[in-house]
Amino acid sequence: MTHLRIPALRVLLGSILGLLLMLGGAAPALAHAQLESSSPDDGTVLEHAPASATLTFDEHVRPIDGETRLTRPDGTSTTLEAHSRDDDVLAALPSDLPDGSYVLTYRVVSADGHPVTGTLDFSVGAPSTIPAAPSAGSDTGADAGTDTAARAEPGAGAATLVPVLTVAEYLSLLVMAGMLLCSVLVARGAAARAVMASDRATRALRVLALVAAAAAALLVPVTAAEVAGWTRIGAGLSAPPVVEAGAVVLGAALVIGAGGARRPALSVPGALLALVAPVLVGHSASIAPRPLMLVADVAHLLAGAVWSGGLLAAIAMLTVLHRHSTAAEGVAVVRRFSLVALVSVLVLAASGTTMAVLILDAPSALVTSAWGRTLLVKLVVVAVAVGLAAWNRTRLLPAIASADAPWEHLLRTMRREAALLLGVLAVTGLLVNLSPHVHSMESMSGPESAQVDASVAPATPGTA
Repeated sequence: MTHLRIPALRVLLGSILGLLLMLGGAAPALAHAQLESSSPDDGTVLEHAPASATLTFDEHVRPIDGETRLTRPDGTSTTLEAHSRDDDVLAALPSDLPDGSYVLTYRVVSADGHPVTGTLDFSVGAPSTIPAAPSAGSDTGADAGTDTAARAEPGAGAATLVPVLTVAEYLSLLVMAGMLLCSVLVARGAAARAVMASDRATRALRVLALVAAAAAALLVPVTAAEVAGWTRIGAGLSAPPVVEAGAVVLGAALVIGAGGARRPALSVPGALLALVAPVLVGHSASIAPRPLMLVADVAHLLAGAVWSGGLLAAIAMLTVLHRHSTAAEGVAVVRRFSLVALVSVLVLAASGTTMAVLILDAPSALVTSAWGRTLLVKLVVVAVAVGLAAWNRTRLLPAIASADAPWEHLLRTMRREAALLLGVLAVTGLLVNLSPHVHSMESMSGPESAQVDASVAPATPGTA
């Protein structure tokens, strides 16, 4: 593989910095499911105490054991038994509820495996006018021995590790699959095939496979810790992340065992298996209509891999071919790759537009949601990369073919294009863990109107 030059690195770092600046004001805890309604309603005053509470979401969710609690007017907290039924979460309430204000805290897992936390407040008889002192032994009271602001979340750090591991997984999967597909679609000549089957290329593909497998495997416990806390990883486990990790590990093992591009009949299917596995835990798992979303997501991944990983492979081939003065085969490689990249860009545009329409609540969410703003960053970087690719195809390649321009010019612009695409892949990994909804669950159902002198820590077990 060739080294990126300083200007390319500056473009890549600038793209990522712009992404971070745009996300600077985003809420730290974003949910992929939304609460549509509840019984009792948030902020309502009831004449009689209800026997149960019902939370209705816009998709199927799974309540986490021990994470649905009711805080009473005196500050004591009671853990409730909760279960799901279709898109509803039902929790039986105690029968001895006195008059006053209550806060119902819940933590559930959405269909795409992300945790959703929120609160619901209601009153019985009349709202509490004078907050009662929390009783001794309550996990939310002053006698708990710790201040709420200083209390650490049981899953602290997991919310940071999840996007980091996801970006590492997507980068390695897309580059690995793209390089292998390029070795089949573009490397037709003997010299080009020899480059892709070389020891250096084989080591690179094996490293990418190992990184993808490690990231996918680590995401299983880290995602569970984000959901239920480090000490209750078992309660946060769900089937989709485990199946996804198994598919990635199996696909990576096939790539490693096949020696990368040396045995494409085995390595390419393995790379494709690993590449499409993340759709099990992304937006495709929860956005309707699911078949259309699934097809668009898979097409988007394949096209992105062919363009990004294929470009890196083409750069590696051109560098060696140029060094050995095989200009004719180098021109053929660029022309074949340009055609493949053009098809990839068209597929990316169609599939990306389809997913954006299905995912976003409204066009305005492009600027009002963290997911939409990140998508805009991605589109800007992609547009610049497309411009560079068009310049290579229409201006530089004909000049090189007629010996009017040196190969170094083409390689330099291709390296810049590759740096931009690596930034796009990093943004893609971040998009998976961002909510397309404008509001987080906390902002939807905050306890501003509750008059209970109690602090709520959603992932901290209460006192029954």
